[in-house]
Amino acid sequence: MLADRYRIDSLLGSGGMGHVYAAEHVLMRKRVAVKVLHRELTVVPEVVARFEREAMAAANIDHPNVAGATDFGKLTDGSVFMVMEYVEGRNLRDEIAAGPMPVERATAIARQIASALASAHSLDIVHRDLKPENVMLVAKGADPDFVKVLDFGIARVPIAEATDGRDSPITKAGMVFGTPEYMAPEQALGQTVDGRADLYALGVIYYEMLAGVRPFVASSQTGVLGLQLSRPVPPFAERAPGLRVPPVIEQAIVRLLDREAAARFPNATAVVSAIDAALGALPAEPARLFTRIGGTDSTAIGPGSLPASRASRLDGPPAAPRSAGIAGGGPTAEVAARVEVAAGSLTTANAAAPSAVSPPGAEPPRALRFLVVLLDWIEVRRPLFPPPLKDVPSPFFLGASALLVLSATLGGITLGRSCGADAPRIGTTSSSWVPVATSAPPATDLEASPSAAARELEVAQRRGLDALREHVRRHPDRAPAQLALARVLAADRRFVEAVSALGRALELGPELHSAPEVEDVLRQSIADDQARKPAFTLLSGPMKSSGAEIIYSLATSDFARPEVRKQADELVRHPGFADRASPALAVVVRLRVARTCADVAGVLEAARTDGDARALRYLRSYLDTKGCKVRRRRVDCWPCLRGDRKLSTAISAIQARAGDAG
Repeated sequence: MLADRYRIDSLLGSGGMGHVYAAEHVLMRKRVAVKVLHRELTVVPEVVARFEREAMAAANIDHPNVAGATDFGKLTDGSVFMVMEYVEGRNLRDEIAAGPMPVERATAIARQIASALASAHSLDIVHRDLKPENVMLVAKGADPDFVKVLDFGIARVPIAEATDGRDSPITKAGMVFGTPEYMAPEQALGQTVDGRADLYALGVIYYEMLAGVRPFVASSQTGVLGLQLSRPVPPFAERAPGLRVPPVIEQAIVRLLDREAAARFPNATAVVSAIDAALGALPAEPARLFTRIGGTDSTAIGPGSLPASRASRLDGPPAAPRSAGIAGGGPTAEVAARVEVAAGSLTTANAAAPSAVSPPGAEPPRALRFLVVLLDWIEVRRPLFPPPLKDVPSPFFLGASALLVLSATLGGITLGRSCGADAPRIGTTSSSWVPVATSAPPATDLEASPSAAARELEVAQRRGLDALREHVRRHPDRAPAQLALARVLAADRRFVEAVSALGRALELGPELHSAPEVEDVLRQSIADDQARKPAFTLLSGPMKSSGAEIIYSLATSDFARPEVRKQADELVRHPGFADRASPALAVVVRLRVARTCADVAGVLEAARTDGDARALRYLRSYLDTKGCKVRRRRVDCWPCLRGDRKLSTAISAIQARAGDAG
């Protein structure tokens, strides 16, 4: 049957459960991938069930970002085979191992994964093992990162459950298949899961693409679950120092990674909509190089250790293109980690095949391990460097250090020679070696020099929170010191104290209200129940027009938590809010709260002179002459706007300022 339809070309990969071949349909001349399960495994019901589930899921999800299945059957010797779409590209795991991605690229990839999940979830199919190894990036048209989601082998597929005829499910309560680092807490605990478990895995992948490391890292899978259940999602500033992630993106990822499924996005479609809104708001910024050296290894980097992904890049040639959904060394090569929940503890048995990213036995030279550790040490301390040095790539520091060491070495050799046989004797004089008397420089008053105080602040930041508190105590009237303290406290999750320090910084330096660091601290703090009220107080007062902008963005963002969005919306609708807003935002707010045709007409002149692109969404909706329904008839909601050209004039003026031709 298989030989009659397909011509096998070559072996693409092998694993513990079967082989994957490149093939071609003999009649249609279409390239495909054929997965063949080992004959001896066909007597294991669970393995065959997983294979069937993957075929059913891939065949029923009709979406461009999902690798589809076109055929399924048995060979004459009893082996089971599946024919799938041929996918040739790069594995997302390899791309993450190459270093953190720019925000725009990571967000575009995350959007495609979410779109694929939305299609699967609409059929009540839950992947349950979403991870970078199961995502391929292929070049399609002008898009070099077109996503293909693979390996639905442990998916929950209602079609299979309705047709397999078994009395007991494949996965029992208390036994979970999946990869622990990407599993939602409810899945790791053996509870019933829905599509929101896949959204949690998407959050981990999204975080890892941006930071180069996962949000929660521990030496064991049990430790990962403990961190998920006991700690909030660490901010990017903590896991990847120096990385700048737009607050709207960070809020979305934090929501995806909420330990409570009910607090995440309700479905993947909502994630797609929110990402679409974020993509339109992202500024075009160059990618930040050398953000994090740690890669995606699950253990901390230290002397004598190196991430496996980095080892493969240092020691071997680039991996060949991965094809046909070969994830983790083979299409079904990796038996999912089995987590048994018993007596309140987790026991993990993992029979995973070796990863293609980390070939067995790949051990880099000791010098290279030391180099990577040193680079990572520099990156962790980069935020403490003086401003001119913060953006200098790490390799330049290593080069400068090497030059200093070389100079010192050569100087020592020269000095040693001069002090040898040809050195002057005591009691003689020589013009080539005359000791020069030096004196200590005169004492300077640090308090009188702003630049000296700034250097002292940098030293305090390097020494930690206690030293920084002492510096603030000695310099209570310096706004930069208060802001630095607020940032460190926020990174330490002490949000109430952070907001308090930020309030003092704004009191001492009102001009700080537009600083990005201030916005970062407030956006992090506002998600905390205890710090939310004082954070909103700052936004509504000392933050001035910048605070109004943040409040409006929270009120209209799908990324914000429902309780945060509700409180922000109440502030936006307060009669005095527009008075604190910029002229452009005031126009948007007045349009947002307008209820009558007269209300809208009263805003058109201000919209013409001050409106920005945000107002266009409201103004264009007023062009509809059949937007209201009265007694089964469609009528004009805004008849008072038709008597003149004020509406069209306002729209044209804003389009001209914004460069919007639509």
